[in-house]
Amino acid sequence: KFGQRQECLTRLERIEEHNLESAQRARAELYRGVAFRDLGRMSDAIEACRRARQTALEALDEEHPLFAEIDLEEGVAIARSGQFEAALTRFESSAAAFDRLHDYHRAAESRDCLGNVFYLRGQLAAAMSEYTNAQRSWRQLADPQAQIATMNSMGSVQHMLGELDTARDTF
Repeated sequence: KFGQRQECLTRLERIEEHNLESAQRARAELYRGVAFRDLGRMSDAIEACRRARQTALEALDEEHPLFAEIDLEEGVAIARSGQFEAALTRFESSAAAFDRLHDYHRAAESRDCLGNVFYLRGQLAAAMSEYTNAQRSWRQLADPQAQIATMNSMGSVQHMLGELDTARDTF
């Protein structure tokens, strides 16, 4: 999405030298958060996403699509830092917002993330439910790469539940 992440951070600094509108500043902070996250700098990523949210709150209506993006990206960073309860809240919010916005791809992505967090918490039935919801969307959206990734996650849940034949068929 952003190429080399360190390079992305440098480009964002150059962009921010210009007089940006609040929405553009918020999006730049969001991109900074994603770059930090991909560099493994979770606390910096979370802080950048929070700055993005604060900047967006000052300038945009609460229904603006940028808030759903912030919820999703911040949720990933929060989950990677082990704060699963907070991540669930972000992913639930992003899934609902993306559904409302008719962005079904990002809604499915949010549900897949919900499944991942439930899986990590050992809530396998909830994980399977979210993966199933995401899988339905991936099929409707004809996104085979996302379908395969979610099917692998579903197979892992089945394996953990001892459904070895089903898991083998899923994989």
